Amino acid sequence: MDRKRIFGDVSKIGLGVDFKETRQKNYFYVDKTSFIERYLSDAARVSLICRPRRFGKSLNMDALRCFLTDSEDSRELFRGLAVESSCVWDKASSAPVFHFDFKGLAADSYRYTVFVMVRQYLRQYCQLISDPDVRERADEYLAERSDEGDALRLLTEVAHKATGKKSYILIDEYDKLLLDGAGSESYAETRAFLTYLFSAAFKDNPFLEKGLLTGVMRISYEGLFSGLNNISVYDVFNDELYSEDFGITDEEMLEICELRAIDGTRAKEWYNGFSIHGTKLYNIFSVVNYLKRGQLDRYWGNSGTMGIVANAIHSGAAGAPARGVSGGPGDAAGAGRLNTLARIVSGEQAAVPVAQLSSLAQINADDASLYSLLIQAGYLAIVESSFNRAVVCVPNQEMRVIWKDFIFNAAMPNCGQPMIDLFLERDSERFAAALEHIMSYALSYWDLGGNLEQVYHIFLLGGLVFSDPLFDKAKTKSNREAGDGRYDIWIERNGKNYIFELKKCGSAAEAEMEAMAEHALAQIDEKRYGAELDGSKPIWKVGIACFGKQCKVKCAVRSA
Repeated sequence: MDRKRIFGDVSKIGLGVDFKETRQKNYFYVDKTSFIERYLSDAARVSLICRPRRFGKSLNMDALRCFLTDSEDSRELFRGLAVESSCVWDKASSAPVFHFDFKGLAADSYRYTVFVMVRQYLRQYCQLISDPDVRERADEYLAERSDEGDALRLLTEVAHKATGKKSYILIDEYDKLLLDGAGSESYAETRAFLTYLFSAAFKDNPFLEKGLLTGVMRISYEGLFSGLNNISVYDVFNDELYSEDFGITDEEMLEICELRAIDGTRAKEWYNGFSIHGTKLYNIFSVVNYLKRGQLDRYWGNSGTMGIVANAIHSGAAGAPARGVSGGPGDAAGAGRLNTLARIVSGEQAAVPVAQLSSLAQINADDASLYSLLIQAGYLAIVESSFNRAVVCVPNQEMRVIWKDFIFNAAMPNCGQPMIDLFLERDSERFAAALEHIMSYALSYWDLGGNLEQVYHIFLLGGLVFSDPLFDKAKTKSNREAGDGRYDIWIERNGKNYIFELKKCGSAAEAEMEAMAEHALAQIDEKRYGAELDGSKPIWKVGIACFGKQCKVKCAVRSA
C-alpha cells in the first residue's frame, strides 16, 4: 500500500453523516479526497458521474462542497488526507458553492422544494449586490413571481455580482425524480422541468466555474442534456478518471481488514464484484454496515429502480421475445427476460445488449435500455463489453440474495410458498401447482415457441434457484453429462440429491401428460443419471411433463 487510506476510529461507524461530522467526530473514513483533485483538474466544465446508489456519491460531493466553499474555512477537515498534498490545495475555501440534494424531491412538490433550496442560498447574497437590475430579478424570484427554471443561473449571477467569483453547482441524485416517475403521467412534465433547469444553469453560463451532477443512470434519449455541448459523462461503461473514487477498492479493503483484524475472504464473496473500467469494487454501504454489525447480511437492499425492473420484466415476459440475448449452452430461443435473468442468477454469464444512450421511457420495450439500467444500478456487473453488447454476471452473494427475493416477491407475486420449499417437503402436487401458477403468470405465447424443453428447463431452473435462500452453485448443475446421457437439472440439498428430467407433451390430455411424466421419471434410471453421485445419499427422481402452461409432476426415490 503506497499511502494510508483509512482514517478515524475504525470501530466508530457513522451511517448517514456528512463529511464535516465524520471528520470532526473521528468516524471511520476511507480517504476519497483524490476525487477532489481529479475533478478540479479535469478540463470538463460540467461532469455527470453515474454510479449505483449508496456507493459514496453523496459523501464525496459533500467533501467537495466543504473543500471549495468560501462560506467557511474547512481546510482543517482535510489535514492529512490526499488532497492536502495535491496541486489543487490552493482552491480550498475559494468560491461560492451551491449544493442541491435531489434525493428528497417528491413528484407532487419538487418545483417548490427546488425554489426553497435556491431561496436559502439567494438570500445570503442579495444584500451584497448593488446592480439594480439583478437585485430586482432576485427579488421577483424570492417573491415567487418569476420562472423557477432560470433559478440556478440567476443564483450564480447574483453570487458573481456580490463576490466577483464564479460559482460551482453540485447536484446530487439528479435522476431521482425521473427514476421514481418512470411510466407515470407526469414523467414528461418532470423531464421538461429538469431539462430547462439544467440547460439554464449549465449551458453558456458565464457565471459558472464548474458543474457536477451525480446519479444512477445516464438518461440520454429523453433529451435531458440535449442543449448541453459541454457535459462529460463518467459512467460504468466509460470512466477511466474516477474508477477508484466511488466504492471500496481491494487495497482499501485490505487495510480495513488489517485494522479490524477480520478475514476479508467472505466479505469479498458478499460485497465485491462491481467493476468500473476493470477496477473491482466493494459496495461501501454494505461494507460499513458489516463493520458496524459484525455479520454478513444483505444491507444494500432493493432500490426504487426495482419497481421499474419489475414492470419491464412483466413486459418482457408478456410481450415479444427478448432480443439479442445469448449466453452459451441452455439458452432458449424465444425465452424472455426472466429466463435470461434466471441463468445469470444461477451463476452463469450472459451476453446482453446494452445502450450507451438509454431511455427510461423505452425500458419496457427495449432490452438494451433495461440491461443498461441493471448494470448502472449495480444489479449486474460487466465481465467484458463492446460498443453495444456486454457479458454480465451477478456481482456477488449479496446481490444474488437480493435478486432471489425480488423475483419472487416483485416479479412473480402471489406464488405462495417458494418452489424449493414445496419440493423439499415432497409435496409434488403443490409443487406442480406452484410451477403452473408461475408459468401462467410469467410465460407468454411468444416464449412457448422454438425448443420448448429448453424453455421449460430454464424456467424451472430459475424458479428453483430464485426461491432457494441456501443456493450454492456448486450444488446446482444444469445440462451435465452423467451415466449414459445428460440430465436436465441436479441439486443437492439437506443431504439428498435431486435429479429433474423434463419432457414436452403434444397435448394437455391427462393420460398423455401422465404417461410423459412417467417416461421422464423412467429415463433417469434408464440413462443411469446420478451414477457419479455419492452412493450413500438417496436420489430423489423427478419427472415433469409440460404442455403450454400446464405440467404434471411424478416423483420416486432411488435408495442409497
